[in-house]
Amino acid sequence: MMIRTPKSSPILDHPIVIMKSLVEANDWQTHHHSLDEISVDISGYWSDYYISVKWQEEHSAIHITALLDIYVIDQQRTEMMDLICRLNERVWMGHFNLTREEGCLMFRHTTPLRGTGGATLEQVIDLIEVTVAECEKYYPALFQLAIGSASASSATETILMETVGHA
Repeated sequence: MMIRTPKSSPILDHPIVIMKSLVEANDWQTHHHSLDEISVDISGYWSDYYISVKWQEEHSAIHITALLDIYVIDQQRTEMMDLICRLNERVWMGHFNLTREEGCLMFRHTTPLRGTGGATLEQVIDLIEVTVAECEKYYPALFQLAIGSASASSATETILMETVGHA
């Protein structure tokens, strides 16, 4: 994924201000915006991801949530939790989560910035790129299980398989 950068950006700034500049530079669709939160759609190869970026002043941290367009029915919940555990062992930043009520799959992570005086453009870009990359990497396994075409173990094997190129 290649994120276009704004023409100019201060060295340190409020993370949501930086995110707004990225939204404008990349023509992303914004769904919600406030002083401490912005929600956008970012297109990936497998899906479009609804990404929410929140600045939590009381913790001096950026919290990012990416909602995947995969919903899990009750009969699949146990198997999906098994798959999520397997995938989370491989994720190096953040984690996948399944909401209890709605059966929504999401990827989340929080980055503390206490004492920094703000965030850099590069930090925010890295956080967005990591979020989308992790979702893209594991989306096929999550999708296979959700549509009933694979078990947790076979979906995990699919992800571990070395591939070359695109079909």
